[in-house]
This record gives sequence, structure tokens and C-alpha cells, in this order.
Amino acid sequence: MGTAAQTNSPRSRILGMGHYVPDDVVTSSDLESELDLVRRLGVPKGFIERTTGVSERRWAKPGTTNSELAANAARVAMENAGISARDIDCIIFAACGQDIAEPATANIVQERLGARNAQVFDVKNACNSWVSALDIMDSLVATGKVKCGLVTSGEYISYFVDKAIETPGDLNTKLSGLTLGDAGAAAVVGPADNHRGILKTVFQSDGREWPLAVIKSGGSMFGWTQPKFHSASARLLAVAAKELPPVIWMASRELGWKPRDVDVIVPHQVANSFARKMCMLMGVPIERCILTLERFGNCGAASV
Repeated sequence: MGTAAQTNSPRSRILGMGHYVPDDVVTSSDLESELDLVRRLGVPKGFIERTTGVSERRWAKPGTTNSELAANAARVAMENAGISARDIDCIIFAACGQDIAEPATANIVQERLGARNAQVFDVKNACNSWVSALDIMDSLVATGKVKCGLVTSGEYISYFVDKAIETPGDLNTKLSGLTLGDAGAAAVVGPADNHRGILKTVFQSDGREWPLAVIKSGGSMFGWTQPKFHSASARLLAVAAKELPPVIWMASRELGWKPRDVDVIVPHQVANSFARKMCMLMGVPIERCILTLERFGNCGAASV
């Protein structure tokens, strides 16, 4: 289809995918009632859903671990790929959350799966963790260092939701947390044949904006305080709207494509309004996007 699709350079492809979501459904209406937002802050009924596009999300039961969600998704991906745990020679766990500070959560996923032949490590890059890990696995497989890799994410991020909303200012910084949903996602990655596979990845970061979405806990800067998620959502989305289109155009140009050539788009799920804005900027119909936000919320690194 494009020039990159005709190259003979080594690449990897996804052999099987899997996901897992908890059973418990929490609606935005449930949260509004629990927090009494209409009476206490005077917001209109249905404010959360209209503002974010999230109607419901899945929350795991207390005591659930990130590795548990990741392993459940991994088993589905392995079945779909037709492989067993002993076939896996590399596991990357990629998520916003983690089971413990050390060792890497990938070790616990490995134990849950019985994948004793695998090297393991974690990749942490907020909601980009899964695609960053997939990019790394693509390189490992393409260079022959890995024959069968597993990229898996488990997001028990309802744990980070801050329900202490007392003022409109609190609502502004904590509303994004109310969209969070728990989930697991996984992909088995192996060598590509023919012209299939991962054709191009392009990443760009701006570390100056790190304070826009934070959990101030678990490190040398803030110590081990109670972790809660806060976000300057409007500013964060403005930065994304500025930075993302050039990256998409760069990848498309290097492939010899145009964004409208793409049949299916799988975006990270933050807000439906943002997905519509990006589609408008790129000249792509919103109908080509797979949108799960309404039913599952923002599942962090597991969303893609």
C-alpha cells in the first residue's frame, strides 16, 4: 500500500491479542450520586457523562493486583496466538500502575503464567506504556533477540481515583480521575512474514509538561504518600492537540500514506470530544475510530 510496505527489512507482527475487564460496572450516574455533585457543587445532572463521554467503567474489587489483570488478558492473547507459556521468551509489563516498587511486576506476571523461559522487565510511560513496550518488543523480535514476546498491561487504576471533591477547583483537577476504568490487555508478538507487520512507529515527548497528569507518590520527590490522580485536563489536551498531528503526519509521510488511507484507527481513550477533534484535524471520519470510552472509561495503558 505504501513504500514502507514494500521493504524487506525485518519486522514483527501481532500474533494474538487479549483483554480482560472486571465484572463490576460503575456508571457515571452512580458516581454523581455517591459524590452528591448536583446538590453540593450545583453541576447539572449527567455532568460527568456529558463532559467526558464516559457512561460507565469497570472497577476491580479491592485487593485486585495489576499483575492479575495483566495475566488474565495474557492468557486470552496466548490462546488466540496458539502458543503456550513455555513458548514465551520475553515478557514486558507496561502500565501506569504496578504491584510493588520492586521487583518489576513482569516477574509476578511470569509466575502467574508459568512462563519460566522468559526474560522479563517493566516499561512505565503513563498511558503510553503499552505502545512504548510494543515498540521495544518490535525491535527485539525484528533483530532476532526474541522469538516470541508478550506485551501485557494490567491497570487497577480505580485505586488512584480521588473522590475528595469539595469545590469546583477540586472537580477541575479530579474529573479525569472519575473517568478511569480497570482492565487488562495483552499481545503476543513474533516475526512477520510477507509484507505484514508493524510498519512504522514514531514517538515524541515533551518532558516540560510532566506536571499536567500526576500521581505524587512512590518516589524520591514526594515519598510514599497516599497516591491519587490529578490532572490539568484542558491544558493536557491542548498540548496533545498541538503535538500529535505532526507526529501522525511524519509517520504517514515516511510510509508514503495519507491519514485518510487508514481504514481503522485505535486511539487512546481520553475523551470522545478529543477523538473527534483529532479526526477533524487529520481529515479522517470519526467512524473509522474504535471508541470504547463510553463503556469502559480511560483504562490507562490498557486502553489501546
